[in-house]
Amino acid sequence: MKKRFLTLSLLSTLTLGLGVSLFSCGTPENPTEEKEERYAIWKGLEDIEVNMGTTLPDLTQGVSAKDNEGKDLVVKLDEEMSDEIDLTKEGSYVVFFKAYDGDTVVDEKNTGTQLRTVRVVQGCYIPDGSFDNGIQGWSGNGNNGSVMNFDYDSINKAMRINITNSGNTYWLNQVEYNGLDVKKGVTYEISFKAKSTTGRNIGCTVEVPSQGYKVIESSMPNSVGLPTGTNEYTELKFYYTSDENYSSVKLGLTLGRFTEVDDAPSTVWIDDISMTPMAKKANSTGIVFEGSTTYSFSSISQLNDAPAITAVDANYQPVELTRIGSLPTEEYPSNISDSSFGEMWYYEDDEGNLSYFRRQFEYRR
Repeated sequence: MKKRFLTLSLLSTLTLGLGVSLFSCGTPENPTEEKEERYAIWKGLEDIEVNMGTTLPDLTQGVSAKDNEGKDLVVKLDEEMSDEIDLTKEGSYVVFFKAYDGDTVVDEKNTGTQLRTVRVVQGCYIPDGSFDNGIQGWSGNGNNGSVMNFDYDSINKAMRINITNSGNTYWLNQVEYNGLDVKKGVTYEISFKAKSTTGRNIGCTVEVPSQGYKVIESSMPNSVGLPTGTNEYTELKFYYTSDENYSSVKLGLTLGRFTEVDDAPSTVWIDDISMTPMAKKANSTGIVFEGSTTYSFSSISQLNDAPAITAVDANYQPVELTRIGSLPTEEYPSNISDSSFGEMWYYEDDEGNLSYFRRQFEYRR
């Protein structure tokens, strides 16, 4: 009995030892290293500026993210975390983004959520351009013998300008709004409705008072005048592309003498005025204009002989231009001094890209 028990004990001991040995063989000498935590690498989170009164852009535009292995992630705006942006007030707002791989937020604990600051600035925004509450911020003047005054027409909710004497050149009577900002290389559309008792002309200028009233697009004349509707509103549009970044600029509407129709006393109404940065810079699609920027004349017959402006596209194919601008049709009276008049030729393609060319006419006795 003892011998049998010893045999069983020895077998149990061998079995236990084998089990321990087998267990030891299944354990690696170097445990597997933990995989590096996945995280997002971001681009395009720079602060952006948005003008008051404009449409809020796509805030994710230009923002991208990859994970640390180079895989593209999908960027989405986190509306719950982001500030609500008020485009009627100046201020700074914070918006948040998350980076997704499918439905999974990548590295939510750390860098999966990122932010950028949106600054709402006045820029070129004209508060209450519809004149619903008056004409606050506007000023006006007549110069060198020209005479005008302006007030608020509360019945029509519009700016009303009474012109007694238009003077002898286009810029002498002006109403203006000061304190706007413009950016280099941005094209601005100035749009407003206008009517008058005489169908007179109105021009538009954007100038820098601190630099001697330099025009923001210094290579272009600002003496283009457009006719108003006679007792019915007409929409008028002007365009400028700024040469530099300028602050505290002046938007002016010029109501001096462009043509003989402007000699008579007149009442003018202005409504729904705005200055808006265009999404695309003008003259950036390869349109080439052919013609001189200045044409001198001393008689109406010479003015009528001015050659047309032509243009070709990037493939050297002719494009059809539209001309705007009011020019005299009668000889000048003796009280008209040397002066300038302008016209604009423009082309807009199917995608809304604008190309334009201004020509100045110099009247010299």
